[in-house]
Amino acid sequence: MNQELESYVAGLDGPQARFLAAALCERFRREEQADDELAALLADRRAVATECEQRVQLSKTHAPSESTSSGESVGEAIKLARLAAGDGWQPGACARCRCALEGWAERVAAAEALGIPPPVYCDTCSRDLREHDARERRAREEEAAAEFRAARVRDAWGSIPERFREHRLRSSLCRFLARPEALEDARKVLTLAKNRPVVTFVGPAQSGKTTLACAILAEIIERGAARGADAAMSRRAAGARYVYLPTFVEARKRSPLNSEAPAVVQAKAATVLVLDEMGGEPESAREMVGEIIQSRHHENRLTLITTGLKGPQVAARYPGGIVARVAWPQQATIIDCGPTARAPEAT
Repeated sequence: MNQELESYVAGLDGPQARFLAAALCERFRREEQADDELAALLADRRAVATECEQRVQLSKTHAPSESTSSGESVGEAIKLARLAAGDGWQPGACARCRCALEGWAERVAAAEALGIPPPVYCDTCSRDLREHDARERRAREEEAAAEFRAARVRDAWGSIPERFREHRLRSSLCRFLARPEALEDARKVLTLAKNRPVVTFVGPAQSGKTTLACAILAEIIERGAARGADAAMSRRAAGARYVYLPTFVEARKRSPLNSEAPAVVQAKAATVLVLDEMGGEPESAREMVGEIIQSRHHENRLTLITTGLKGPQVAARYPGGIVARVAWPQQATIIDCGPTARAPEAT
């Protein structure tokens, strides 16, 4: 595992680290298996080459050479071809379909000059075999990509607090909300996010801010992980993340000197990001939070922010025009979650 990967793993906590470790272990296991298979194949080829060389030396001293109709000495090339094609092969015939090979004498002469086996397949069979190998290679690549995406989707699910993972944008969610009308506003986010990348859930504690944000995140992950989802939805689901800002600041403390914390890089690059409890982080982390929001806004990445701060409070705490990104209706979708709490389970 290289240094960059070790830093990335160090920036993850809890379920994220466990899921990532499992995915990496599986990937390394497959790579080691592929390396072992390649080593075995090379060993077999070296053994065949050694045997061919021994037969060549033996034929030079004990065996007469075979000849083509043109009279050229091609005994060793024929022997090499027989080793490559297997038992039952006859010189001049395709080793797969047994048709006559055109220009066989010229092929053997050229191979004899290079010290390699002559082609033992006709043009049609050679093309079929190349296409078959290409299909198998693509299938292996697609399988590996699917496994990698599945591991990242597990990371996305694991980042959401367990008590919020089952929430979806359904009518039953209203019992957790101080303002039930906020549910309909949240449903519009999945379509409006194309124009407004920042969605801010505003309200006091236990008004349902985190409940709604996590429900949107869970909907996105669920749709992208469903069978038949297109590639764009799958990528969006795999890159989704939840971050609890009051504890997220610890990621910077674990980062190497003069380098950005892997967790911060991951937050900036996430396809969909929940920044929970903006304003609850230490003062020293506010600049980092502002950098994440600005970076994601410039790249038009959907960011769901929960906060109990009003616009003037955001302007006073965060520099660089963050208040416009977060609290201005012209640039952000503002969802008012209500003035009072209705359910102790929601935050």
